[in-house]
Order: sequence, then structure tokens, then C-alpha cells
Amino acid sequence: MTRFFSIPIFLLTLCCLLMPARTQAQEPELRVSPLLSARSIEPGQQAVLSYQITGAQEALQDFPQTIEVPGLSITYSGQSRRVLPFNGTPQIEITLRYTVQGATAGTYQIPAQTIKADNKEVQTAAVPVVITEPVEVDNEFVPSVQLSVGRTEFWKGEVVPVKVSILMHPGVQQLSQFFPQIKTQGFAVNRFDRSGGMEARQINGVVWRAFQLESVLTALQAGAQEFGPAEVKAELLIPFAGSVDDPFGRQQGNRRNLTLTSNTLKVNVKELPLEGRPADFGGAVGDFNLELEASPLTLNAGDPIALEIAVGGIGNFDAIAAPKMESTDGWRLYAPRVSQENRAWGTEQGRKSFTQILIPEKMQTEIPPFVMHFFNPETGAYVTRRSQPIALTVTGEFKPAAAGPGDARDFAGVQETPPPSEELGDILDQPLTDGKWLATAVAPVPVNRIFLHAAPAFLLLLVIGQGIRRRLIAAAAARRPVEGTPREPHAILTDLRRPGTSRHAFHALVNEYLGSVEFHQSRTLTDSPETARLIADRDRYLYGPADDASRAAIPVDEQRANLETLSRLQPKSSP
Repeated sequence: MTRFFSIPIFLLTLCCLLMPARTQAQEPELRVSPLLSARSIEPGQQAVLSYQITGAQEALQDFPQTIEVPGLSITYSGQSRRVLPFNGTPQIEITLRYTVQGATAGTYQIPAQTIKADNKEVQTAAVPVVITEPVEVDNEFVPSVQLSVGRTEFWKGEVVPVKVSILMHPGVQQLSQFFPQIKTQGFAVNRFDRSGGMEARQINGVVWRAFQLESVLTALQAGAQEFGPAEVKAELLIPFAGSVDDPFGRQQGNRRNLTLTSNTLKVNVKELPLEGRPADFGGAVGDFNLELEASPLTLNAGDPIALEIAVGGIGNFDAIAAPKMESTDGWRLYAPRVSQENRAWGTEQGRKSFTQILIPEKMQTEIPPFVMHFFNPETGAYVTRRSQPIALTVTGEFKPAAAGPGDARDFAGVQETPPPSEELGDILDQPLTDGKWLATAVAPVPVNRIFLHAAPAFLLLLVIGQGIRRRLIAAAAARRPVEGTPREPHAILTDLRRPGTSRHAFHALVNEYLGSVEFHQSRTLTDSPETARLIADRDRYLYGPADDASRAAIPVDEQRANLETLSRLQPKSSP
């Protein structure tokens, strides 16, 4: 009997030993590496702080959105993901990027930050930041700002054009869009038009660029006042004194964030006269006209009328309120609302429309005139505009609303309905009859000894075959390209050689190329001046603020120099 069971037990033991064990892949360690794009920056300049997180299997669960350091301005600018190999399996690398800017020279330290991924927390290392003393810049290259207004004497509430002119040396490169701001008490200034024009001016034989930015102002109080100055925050590349172009034709200079200040202007704001001022004057200053449209003009008694009131002209549309009906007797009026507004800045023809609902409460033959008042700055007098009456045809009879019978009901004597009485007799116990056990006889099952020995052997073959199948599937999956694997470097180089690519798109391809080289060739970037310059340009145009320089097409010489640097990272045997 012992020999009979020894063969199956031996086969089952051998089956368990040969069963392919599911080896768990070594989980990569969660690591964070901080990197600052520049070791030192000047006041107003920006550097890119990157935290590279490796070993994460899923998206980040928590990371610092804001970092507070006294003396530094640190702003979160976004994150990127790419796939890198780790022990033959793909691994996700997540990069968090922040822009760092300082205003005062000194040595600062960004403290350690906590990042959480895959229910694990990791502490970053502290990052030192050095803000150096600014390099002196030749005043010849600093742009000048000139503030001007359409008139220096105007009425309170009148719309007056404002212009800010920025005169810039041809050797200075504009890195951000100009955006003037004027914060003077007693004046309301609209946002400046960012699509201002540019003209060339020749000064001492040198052609300067003059940027013209326009807006309008409205005086809020009367009297002799000072208007300005205008402040323009500008990011510029200003040449050093005596600097020359590099071999690629690019100007060598200092990247500076400057606050340019304009002149101030003395203006005289006249108070609106009291003589002739209407009692319901709302403060509108300009020259306006009034138009009315009504629908329907034929209606039954009690039907509503939709009235469209349009005010057009030139002036301060902010002070324009809906015109009022001259006589409201026999009319029910609903509050008007603005339905359309196309007024520009008030120095050109504009339009403001209102929609109002009217209901006649007695027989009417016309819609009475609507009235509006404004002050005309050209004539110095108040003007009243009246619309023409609009003829109506109303049919039917006006009946006063009678109170219905339900309105006179008395709810004081309503009695509460009593709850129904309980009748527990509806639920009766139903006893069950006593059960009995049934005796059954089971016939013995004959056992085939050949089947008893063949079953473990078949199970053993099945497990071995399943293990071989799993290994074949794993080998095929290892040969198959992993989803998210970067493209080959030579394919990315083809896209990089295309002319007319913007700097932002070009450096996005550069970032993809560097990741592809590290993934396919298991190479790390060499620390050379050319590589450092290329990475700095990538961080600036790809992760920095979107400006005209990043959207502009990359120059041919700059593209050629970057391609030469990238080609050194790829072996010559590559296609």
C-alpha cells in the first residue's frame, strides 16, 4: 500500500518543484534629483529649477505647487514625463519645473521639499541659489519711454487717447512683450493694446525701433493734476559695453528684467457745469444717438412687447444707462438688460443695446418716447435725445384679475387625519411539520490504478507546458517595442533639420532627442560648454515664458550649431 502511494506523491512533489515560480521584478527605488539651470543669476533674471523623479510607477500623488523663500520668487511652470530603461523594463521619469527669480543680490537656499508617489514620500536635497550683483549696462542701450495724451485739457468723464512710445536701440533684443501700466489716482486707464505698431526712427545715423502702444483714459475728478508715469516691465538682452557678435552672428549681452519709467504730464480736468444739467443726468460724456425697435406692434390686451433700445456714438459708454420712458402711465415695465455691446475704446463709433419688456395695462395707441441725457465735450453743453413714438394696435378688453375661489380658502380648521389602527391578526404563525432523515446506501466506486498513476503525470506535463508557454510569451513581449518608448535618434534628427521650425518646437525635438539617446544607447550627456548651452536654451525656450523669441523661427546658423552639438552625442555608426 505504501508503494502504491509513493509514485503519485513523488510526481506531485516533482510537479511543485518544476512549477515556474513567478519572480517579482525588482521595484526601482523612488529617487529625486534637483537641478538648477544656472549656478548664479543676476537680479531680475530667471533660472529653471528641475526636480527629476525616477522610480515612480504611477502619477505623482503630491508635490509642492508653491515654494516660499524670502527674497526669491519661485513659480511652478509644469511637468513632463518620459520612459527610461531599468533592468530591461521601462521606467517613468517625471520632471517638475519651477522658474526662480531674485530681486536682491545674496545667497539663498531653497529648502528640502516632500514629494509623494506610489504611497511613498521622499525628501529632496536643499538647493542653493546665488543672486550676484548686476553687471553695469551702458545707458545708451537702455530703452526710453515717452508718455503722451491726446489733449492736456479735457472734461471730467471725457474719453482721451493715451500713447506710450518705447524707443529701443537696434542692438537690444526684446525677449518679452511690452505691457505698460499707469497707476495714477483720479484716472481710469484701459488696458493697452498689445498689438501696437512699430516704426523706424533714424537718430544720429542709427535706425532705432519705436514701439507705439495705445489706450484711453477717463478723469474721475476735476482740477489740475499730474498724469503718469507709465511703467513698462521688459525682459531684454542688452549688449555689454564693447561686446562683439559671436561666430554665429548672435549678440553677446546680459539678460535683464527692467522696469522702464516714462515722464509725467500736467493736465487740467474741467468740472462739468451745473447750469443746464438735467435732474436725472447719469454722467455720460460724448456724442450719442438713440434708436428704438419694438415687436410686435399688433397685439392682444395684456400681451408683452419686446423693445430694443440702441445707443450709438462716441464717448464714455461705461456711464451710459438704459434710456427711460418719458411717460409710464398705463405701462408695466420690466428692468432692462444689456443685450449687445460693441463700443471699442470710446474714441471711435460704438454701440450699446438694451432689451426691455413692456406690457400695456390699458388701451394704448403708441409707445411713448424714450429719453437719454449726456454732456457733449465739443460744445460744452448738455444734450437730451428723445426717440419718436411707435404706433401700436391693441385689440381685446383689459379685465382686472379676479381672485379665484382657492384664494379665499380657510386653512385654520383643517383637522389632522388620524393614523390607521393596527390589526396584528393579519400576521399568523405557520408551524412547520416535523422532518425525517432519509437513509441512503452509497455503492463503492471502483478505482482504476492506471488512471490513478496517469493523472499526476498528466498534471505534471500540463504545468510544464504552461511554464514554457509563459516564458515564450515573456520573450515575445521583451522583443516587442514597449509603449511609450522614444523614437530612434536618427528619426528625430530628420525632424530637427527641417527649416522654418519655431524655437519652441525645435527645442521640444531637442528634448525628445536627448531622451532617445539616453534610452536607446544608455549614454549620459557629456559635460561640455556646448551641451550646457544647448540645455540652457532648451529650458529657456521650452519651459520658460512664451514670448516672441520662442515663437519665432530658429535662425539657420543657430539651428546648424545645435545640430552639430547633437550629432556628437550619436555614434557615427548610427544611420
